[in-house]
Amino acid sequence: MTDDKPCLTLRVVVPTLRCCGALYVTVRLDGEHVIWGASRNPDEDEVDLPDFRFDAREYRAEVERAVADHRWEWRARTVARLLERDLGERADRPAPWDRELGDVAAWLGEPDRINLFLFHPGRSAIGEGSPWLQLRMTLPVSDDDPVAQAGRLAGQLVASDPRESAEVRGGSPEFARQLGYAWPRRRRA
Repeated sequence: MTDDKPCLTLRVVVPTLRCCGALYVTVRLDGEHVIWGASRNPDEDEVDLPDFRFDAREYRAEVERAVADHRWEWRARTVARLLERDLGERADRPAPWDRELGDVAAWLGEPDRINLFLFHPGRSAIGEGSPWLQLRMTLPVSDDDPVAQAGRLAGQLVASDPRESAEVRGGSPEFARQLGYAWPRRRRA
């Protein structure tokens, strides 16, 4: 953080009676304080909130505590977090894994699975106008120990070619052809 410029804009989802909305705040360091200010809601003309001021040392300690606290996680979320860390640290990824890991996600509505997203050849191809694809793999989660599951899944993933089990989820039919993938047939509803 710097004293003279905002360093982070947060989007906070605020539930309402009918739907949900968004509240944006700018977080900045001002001397010994962290300030949440410049609140805005894209759906409202005015947001009448004061700036919120926190002691910077206490703020940092609370953020570090929250990042380290995983008690709120459900089993699939824990496996996803551990798997993402494991895959990021592995030096033994074979050539088929020369793709960029996008995300390893666990969603509340799917407590027995995780979704692994890859970018082929990488996210940078999107901005460069080069062929790219987003791939998704859905992995089952059991009641086994999350640490053991993440290690087992990581071992299985790096020992296989993602093209054998990943679904193409983004890009274009032409990019898929150029990169040696089949473009998925979309089901009609």
